[in-house]
Amino acid sequence: MVGHVERGLTGAGLAEGEAFQRFDLALYTFHMPLFFLLAGMNSGRSIDRSWLILLRRKIVTIIYPYILWSLVQGSVVAMMAKSTTGMHNWHDLLLIAWRPMAQFWFLYALFVYAIGAAVLRGNAVLILAIGMIAVVAADHVDPGSPIDLGLHHTIFFGVGMAFSRRIIAWRPPRILWVAGAAAAVWVLGWQIVPHGQRFAYLTVRALPCAFAGSVCVMAAVQSVGVLPQTLLAWLGKRAMAIFVLHILAASGVRIGLVLADVPLSATQHMILGTVCGLALPCAVQTIAERLGIARVLALKA
Repeated sequence: MVGHVERGLTGAGLAEGEAFQRFDLALYTFHMPLFFLLAGMNSGRSIDRSWLILLRRKIVTIIYPYILWSLVQGSVVAMMAKSTTGMHNWHDLLLIAWRPMAQFWFLYALFVYAIGAAVLRGNAVLILAIGMIAVVAADHVDPGSPIDLGLHHTIFFGVGMAFSRRIIAWRPPRILWVAGAAAAVWVLGWQIVPHGQRFAYLTVRALPCAFAGSVCVMAAVQSVGVLPQTLLAWLGKRAMAIFVLHILAASGVRIGLVLADVPLSATQHMILGTVCGLALPCAVQTIAERLGIARVLALKA
């Protein structure tokens, strides 16, 4: 969320300087790896089902939202090409079968991973081996391309799937010490990240930061009180709505503020964009549920 808001601001020329570049790199060293790690942890039960049930489930929960919201967001971006920071046009909508746009590459990769894991029948050794080969291969393809993103993150999905039971049951007695140790490892890993390289977070040298950052976040979440955990659980139930709508919401707010000539600093833009990127999709899902169209809009599985 924060990363997409920040990238929207930098693309619009509202946030400039080395500090924002470093923030972007630091966040993305573990941002998507953590998502795929969690996705892998929650995919184990699905591969035990029959092929027909698995495929039907993935079409409903991944393919349908991917197609629907790629078309919706792509159409909005194409219509507002002069106001947005995206590079999409109407032609791009015809290519989503093999060229995912914007954040929807995550759903595309998730579908490929799920089918691949089912083909391998959840064989942890094979999945991890393929993940290690893929992350090395990712350093030799077009940086930042969908293929690069898909190859690089395979290892995290594989680790999540292979060690799902252990991770879910993981309850270390001194959780803050674990979070601190993971943060320290991240700082050490940060020293070997190729900072001058484009898409440096998609390199093998960024792996220590990816795993350490993921462990730090998971440990930190366990250490917070009941109220924050309840809020996170509430947001988790609205994850799909937030995922498919947050860029439209945050970008819409940013564009509206700029057109209205509201004087805000980059930090204020980031805070407001993040809050709206969370709140507006949640509001849309609530309204859709009351109207009985949440599933039609792919906002709820």
